[in-house]
Amino acid sequence: MLSDNEIFLLQLHKLSAEIIQGSNLKKSLRRVLESARKLLHFNRVYLFVKNPQKEIIEVLMAVGKHSFIAKSLKWPAESMGGPTYVFSTGKPFIQHGIHDSRVQKHYPKKTEDKDVLLSIYTLGKFGAGDIALVPVSFRNRTIAVLGADRLNQKLSQKDKQHLEEFASQIGWAIENARLREENQLMMKDLSALVEKRTKELKDLQVQLIHSERLAAMGEMIAGITHEIKNPLTGIVGFTDLLVAQPNDEATKQIINGLDTSVRHLQEVVKGFLSFAKKTKPTMANLDINQTIINALALTSYNIRRSNITIERQLTAELPPISGDASQLIQVFTNIFMNAEQAMPSGGTLTITSKKTAKTITVSISDNGLGISPENLKKIFTPFFTTKGEEKGTGLGLSVSQTIMKNHHGKIKVTSTQNKGTTFTLTFPRA
Repeated sequence: MLSDNEIFLLQLHKLSAEIIQGSNLKKSLRRVLESARKLLHFNRVYLFVKNPQKEIIEVLMAVGKHSFIAKSLKWPAESMGGPTYVFSTGKPFIQHGIHDSRVQKHYPKKTEDKDVLLSIYTLGKFGAGDIALVPVSFRNRTIAVLGADRLNQKLSQKDKQHLEEFASQIGWAIENARLREENQLMMKDLSALVEKRTKELKDLQVQLIHSERLAAMGEMIAGITHEIKNPLTGIVGFTDLLVAQPNDEATKQIINGLDTSVRHLQEVVKGFLSFAKKTKPTMANLDINQTIINALALTSYNIRRSNITIERQLTAELPPISGDASQLIQVFTNIFMNAEQAMPSGGTLTITSKKTAKTITVSISDNGLGISPENLKKIFTPFFTTKGEEKGTGLGLSVSQTIMKNHHGKIKVTSTQNKGTTFTLTFPRA
């Protein structure tokens, strides 16, 4: 035959298992209150909580006789007697009736506080004698107070101790709900992270395929350019011979025009070879003006075809910088191509270079469409583009920024919509 205490412990264990498996906090709390009322033979069991928004203490849940009255009662946070005492001290105790002197200071002092006094009177009218009050703790903080009474009866220390067992069950129910909510949020975040990483991997796969195509194209350009370079060298030699021969004025003009065109073509070929070669970065002293001219040679046809005028304001005899010519040509080419696309109806591309005591600065300005403030923050972000897939991958400026960092330089951009954009590149002097 089981004793009352053994039956109580078995029921408490069963309640714990139900709470751990439960998925609804409100149902779990009601299950605890109902179990406390039945197992301990209380008439009423209450759960008091603070409402910080309204600065009151209220009955979140109540079961038993006249519980509907208890659930309607609300007190100012510092004017509720026993529950206020437990919230303040975190200690359990048994209050002997409404007029217990130990909690008098936690009742309203002003007789005109009629609502509070009426609430106390209402509770007393329905037979409140002793009431056991115990804290419900969560992470070392009292978050609620569990109260229970038997109408017009005394309560014992054993009643209080048993009620504390149920208060711990409420703590478990709240902790269980918290963990479940955290798990749900974690799974939601994990799902979003997986989706994001999957998209990034797909974008990377597309970019890798694109990079392979570019690499193959680079090798092809390098091969074709080498084939062009050899006969072009011969043409330059023959042109030099023609220039050295005595000719009439008209013939000299033709030969000089031919010489200029051939030498321009030779510079273009050199630029393609420099851009297409796949070698490790080679740092050397460079003339930044000549690097700009080489990049323009690669892009000037498209720029002029778009009805864009190029204004070069390059300071002569600039000190050298240390850099990789091929990589810097790529930076300038990216910016020139962006400027061309920003001026679909034509415009002016202005390129300036100047020196300071420690740096060389290059400014590249267009008077095109400009960039919106929200997009201006993202232009160096990999894969960000407003051009559409057919016109860009969104990597040009990101790569350019990386190249500038590797050259210990800086790249900045300013832009005003419908007025234009300026890229400023700053290099340390060699």
